[in-house]
Amino acid sequence: DESAELWSIQAKSFANAMEIRDILEPQSPPGSTIVYRTFGLLFNNFSLNFLRILSAIIGSLTVIVVYLNSCYFFKEAKLQLLSTFFFAIFTTYIHYSQEMRFYSLLILFSSLSIYFYLRFKINNKSILPFFICGIFATWIHNTLILFIFMGIFLHLIFEEKKITKNTILLSMTY
Repeated sequence: DESAELWSIQAKSFANAMEIRDILEPQSPPGSTIVYRTFGLLFNNFSLNFLRILSAIIGSLTVIVVYLNSCYFFKEAKLQLLSTFFFAIFTTYIHYSQEMRFYSLLILFSSLSIYFYLRFKINNKSILPFFICGIFATWIHNTLILFIFMGIFLHLIFEEKKITKNTILLSMTY
């Protein structure tokens, strides 16, 4: 049995992906379970190693989004690549991006939310992708909204170089 080799939490995620019965339980948001279950149904394969491939793909996509974010924070290409490189070799990130858990989706959607916010703030693009990403992100995990606000807070401090009443109120929510 493949789920015997897993920690109990990852085993529950594996079991949830194999059966639809736990998706609507109120204990946690169902986003990651729906994503893994859909991936398994799409390819008709629910083996543990196959489902972990999705986490690896999501992890790889996150590295790309981190690079896109670094383009907003650093003007020099060398610093953009260096910050992305450090993220890509971070051992905790590597570990979680191969697990069949919500962590890889959590990091991807928090990075996407920050990217869409920066794109809105700096390039005057639509804020709609930020809201859509944030809504889906809260379906992945309840605390993701804190990561989104943290990115906005950091942007207000470092990019605009000012602390306003709203920035202080935002920081007090932590």
